[in-house]
Amino acid sequence: MLDIRGLSKTYADGTQALAGVDLSVEAGEVVALIGGSGCGKTTLLRLIAGLDRGSAGTITLDGEGIAAPHASVGLVFQEPRLLPWLAVADNVGFGLDGVRRPERRARIAHALE
Repeated sequence: MLDIRGLSKTYADGTQALAGVDLSVEAGEVVALIGGSGCGKTTLLRLIAGLDRGSAGTITLDGEGIAAPHASVGLVFQEPRLLPWLAVADNVGFGLDGVRRPERRARIAHALE
């Protein structure tokens, strides 16, 4: 279960993207975030995915706080992006969890040729 309580996000320039968001999503439940450009949808998803931190409030997934990207949470961006904290090869191989190391290296090398 995803549980969000009192979540707020204010950026360094003072822009408040989210204020006091509460949301519960049960396992298997489908939820759509709908709203105009700039209303905070992407900010909320980035916080849930652990790609950014909120200014206040909590996000828990199955009872555990989300403070960093988590293997069980995926996010598809509107535009292709790299994860800046990863090396190029790690970005290329990001979706290869569970693939044995030798094959993983070979696939990454092939993709980078």
